[in-house]
Amino acid sequence: MRLGPEVKLPARGFTLVELLIVVGILAVLAAIAIPQYNGMVRRAREVAAISYMKQWYYGQMMYKEKYGWFADADEKLVNERFIALGFAKDGSYSRYMFSIDSPSKSTASWWGKGVPQNSCSTCRYFYTDSTGAIRYEFGKNATATSPPI
Repeated sequence: MRLGPEVKLPARGFTLVELLIVVGILAVLAAIAIPQYNGMVRRAREVAAISYMKQWYYGQMMYKEKYGWFADADEKLVNERFIALGFAKDGSYSRYMFSIDSPSKSTASWWGKGVPQNSCSTCRYFYTDSTGAIRYEFGKNATATSPPI
C-alpha cells in the first residue's frame, strides 16, 4: 500500500518542552541529593575521627604502664603499637588533624584535639583528655568544658 501526500507519519523524538521538564526534574533531584551526600560524608569523617580518638585513652594507659608517663604525641602511641590506626605523614586522618600534648613526662594528665583540615562552621572539632570523654564544638576548638559526645 502506497501512502499518499495527505498521510503523515508521526514525529519521532521528544519536544523541547518535554526535555525541559526532564532537565528541571533532574535539577531538583540534584539539589536535594548533593547536600545530603555532603552531610553523610562529613558525618562519616567525624565518626572516623571519634573512633581514632577513643583509642587514645587506652593507648595512653598502656604507654604510662610501660614508661611511667603519658605520651606527648599520637605518633608515639602508633609507633609503639598502643593504638592500631595510624595517621598520614602530615598528621592527618579522615581529613582531621590530630595532636596529643602533655607536660614533659607527665604522670598526671594529657589532652588531645581533632581539628578539621578545612575549617567550617558546621564541622565538629573534638577534644579528649585523661578522663577519656570526647567533647565537641561546632565551628571552633573544643575544650575540657565543651559538651561530651
